[in-house]
Amino acid sequence: SEIWVLPDPKYVQLRELLGHEEAERLLVFVNTSDHSERKVHLLPPEASKEQRTKAHRLLAELYGQLVETKTYAPRPLKRARLSSDQGSLSGEQLPQISVRFRSR
Repeated sequence: SEIWVLPDPKYVQLRELLGHEEAERLLVFVNTSDHSERKVHLLPPEASKEQRTKAHRLLAELYGQLVETKTYAPRPLKRARLSSDQGSLSGEQLPQISVRFRSR
């Protein structure tokens, strides 16, 4: 007897946009969190506005009324620091998307 396994289309879309590890973390957050709590999941910082827009749209398409997303653009740091994400000196932090459950 054979077992056929088909990839979940939601996971494939998330993985293509966010990468394997972050897609896994997001799915764990959505599937195991108590939706009545106001927990927040932060996606990794992203410089590209186009990528952030794609993430907002995909999450709205996949989870519609369950979650809301918002981009937070942190204020620039007072002094430059070495950013491990960029590998260079940066006086500015990258915007992040927060994902949380909508209140009912």
